[in-house]
Amino acid sequence: MDGITPALSVTFPRCTYNAFTRLYDAIVQLSGDESIAVDELDMDVALSDGTPLDNAWAIYLSGRGSTVQFRISAIVPEPYRLEDLSVSVILPDGTAWRLDHTASLEHETAGIIAVEVSDPDVQIDYWSCRADCRLQFGKKDAASAPVMVADPETSPSVFRAAASWPANRETITAIPAEGLGQKYTLFSSIAPQAHPSTARLQALKDTLAGQTAWIIGNGPSVRLEDLDRLGDAVTFCFNRFHLAYENTTLRPRFTISADQQMIEDFGDEILDRSSGTVFFAHSSPPSLTGDYLWLRQVPGFPSLFSKNAPYRVAPGGASAYVALQVAYYMGIRKFYFYGTDFKFTFDKNGDSKDRFRAATGDGNHFIKNYRSGKAWCPPSIQNILPSFYAARLLMEAEGGFIKNATRGGVLEVFERIDFDEALAAPA
Repeated sequence: MDGITPALSVTFPRCTYNAFTRLYDAIVQLSGDESIAVDELDMDVALSDGTPLDNAWAIYLSGRGSTVQFRISAIVPEPYRLEDLSVSVILPDGTAWRLDHTASLEHETAGIIAVEVSDPDVQIDYWSCRADCRLQFGKKDAASAPVMVADPETSPSVFRAAASWPANRETITAIPAEGLGQKYTLFSSIAPQAHPSTARLQALKDTLAGQTAWIIGNGPSVRLEDLDRLGDAVTFCFNRFHLAYENTTLRPRFTISADQQMIEDFGDEILDRSSGTVFFAHSSPPSLTGDYLWLRQVPGFPSLFSKNAPYRVAPGGASAYVALQVAYYMGIRKFYFYGTDFKFTFDKNGDSKDRFRAATGDGNHFIKNYRSGKAWCPPSIQNILPSFYAARLLMEAEGGFIKNATRGGVLEVFERIDFDEALAAPA
């Protein structure tokens, strides 16, 4: 696109919008001449009428010479439209230049949910708005069939494809007739593993089949009296939930941390003080003293849902996504989220060059001093939201659901249900 000033030009290497998740995701590249200090540029994303957004960030990615890159991520809430989103460059003198951010926009209309490899067989679940979407494994189209057909105006359909391992090119691509489809290239993450991360988890396969699980977030909306009422339910809690033990009778069946900073800063404490079975998801077993189950966490985008958690799990930007994969392996297909406010506030940690320690602040949880002043990784909504949505589609395709029983918050990618109604529903 044309430059916004004679000294500065703007391009969008990536600019996408998903109408189902309402997620806008863009990489913005700013290039200037010697008359402008590009390393002093900043960016902003907001609604054009001045309404603040709960989940919208402009994050500096990299800079080299006269060029810098930012990542813009924003959830456009109802009833606003994408056209109501405003993306601006902030010049060193404080002047804001609004960009035509839709000029390079592509609509995401297909995506990949899960890939399971059992050499030589490969099973791939994917979603698309249209039945004529192709799934390409390597250079070849994979034979596929629908497993859930939906109204394309309100929800995509889910398809299952079959292929053979290995591929003749390390790419998996959803290719819709219109719009943009996701591509996956990190084949090392889905390659068959010789050994499970833990045989103890293997022994739990399908042991909770037919049951319903509660995914308990630590958001400010949590009510202690609600937690007390969940005592007999299958519950997954996270990180330092044990700090709430003195105020609630709830003791989770499972405690999970896939948060690198939490494991580094508080891993031993979590082990010492958490009830039930403790899982740590990491690329390698954490050096901790105590009894825990290690989950082999592998990278990649999109974060492919793993149906075989003893061999790998995908991070998806949230420990709750890891919990869904563990619970799925145990046979659970029905889930209620609670206390997942999905509203994040933080300050930028200017002292750190580590992107996993780029945020500070302690106001995002019902538990006071949850992070004890430690720096942490800013939320990656561009990873969390697509991962949650893909998991929802998978559960619905297999006869289950993921519903949000949180009292308030802004997580709208799951169908809403009243907490008391969810608690009273048949297991």
